[in-house]
Amino acid sequence: MEVRANSAVKFLDKGYKVRVELFLRGRQKSDNLSGFSKEKVALFLDMIKAKTEVKIERELKKEGRGLTVIIAKP
Repeated sequence: MEVRANSAVKFLDKGYKVRVELFLRGRQKSDNLSGFSKEKVALFLDMIKAKTEVKIERELKKEGRGLTVIIAKP
């Protein structure tokens, strides 16, 4: 997960927006595990925020295959 966070920081430093997607399969899509997956996305965002400032362009949203959030530099 740290490798992905470092890659996201590089893209943010270049001025791009980054879409963070957590794909869910099968039973992971159920509401019982939605808290666990939201914690994983929050942990990933905390790793990025520790390295650079970020602004959340679009809040965490449940889409067809999983959870998505879009971040950018302020």
